[in-house]
Amino acid sequence: IILTAGVSGIELVDLAYRGNEQVSWSRVCVSYGEFCNSARASVLITMAVLVCFMVLSLLSAHKLFSKYEAPIINNGHHTAFSH
Repeated sequence: IILTAGVSGIELVDLAYRGNEQVSWSRVCVSYGEFCNSARASVLITMAVLVCFMVLSLLSAHKLFSKYEAPIINNGHHTAFSH
């Protein structure tokens, strides 16, 4: 959800800055500069949250999987049991 929010925010900011003449969207940053500054800040905050979420996910996965030992290799086959 965080990634989707960030990407859609980037698209809206890009549309606000450049517009799209094919669908008659004009550039709104010319008239509404404060909106564009707020939207840009929102996108940057969303991307920072995404990076924090990814780091926390990696730390959580590392902590979880470091509690378990790697499977024992027996005759070229991975198995959880030793014979």
